Amino acid sequence: MPFRLAMFDWNGTLFNDVSVAHDTTIHVFGQIAPLVEIPTLGEWREEFSASQIMECYYRRGVARTLTENELYALWAAHYEAVCDAACLHDGALKLLTFFEQCDVPTVIISAAPERTIKHVKKLGIENVIHTMRFHAKNKEMAILEMLDYYKVHARDAFYVDDTADGIEQAKRTGVATFGFTGGYNSPERILKAKPRYVINSLDDVRLVAYAQNGS
Repeated sequence: MPFRLAMFDWNGTLFNDVSVAHDTTIHVFGQIAPLVEIPTLGEWREEFSASQIMECYYRRGVARTLTENELYALWAAHYEAVCDAACLHDGALKLLTFFEQCDVPTVIISAAPERTIKHVKKLGIENVIHTMRFHAKNKEMAILEMLDYYKVHARDAFYVDDTADGIEQAKRTGVATFGFTGGYNSPERILKAKPRYVINSLDDVRLVAYAQNGS
């Protein structure tokens, strides 16, 4: 059965901001707990969890008096200042263009804030994105909403994410899941999440979809 709806996470999946996000983490630790051991990139990819972000900091020795709002304010200020250093992952534009040519709607579903839209526009890819659903803290619900909006059955849709959290939420909707190993989480964590497809490159999504869609 051909895919009729293509859904993607943004940060770490289409948008290669892994180094920027880790740099921001280093900055935040320097601001709130300069004496604690800062995670290396490898450690960060192994520990990072959007659903338990505060615990990631608390376990490293950050005072539990720090609130999520305080952390977010520090994170956002630095991330926005340095995120221009990031770019699309290799193959992202080619992949989105492929689905545009196949008349398959493309959707971004991301927990990132609404202002992230400006980064999408700056990269010049809004013409190959049909719907952008940012600030989607509950990706399971967001995916279900998109299935309903486009009147597509879960078996005819897929979602690509670079985190175990995102993959596990998507699996509960019944869509095909692609776990991308080049993003925020380590390949080991992606494997443990057991997506239908484990991919090392976004080109792999296109190859699977090409076989499904036959064009």
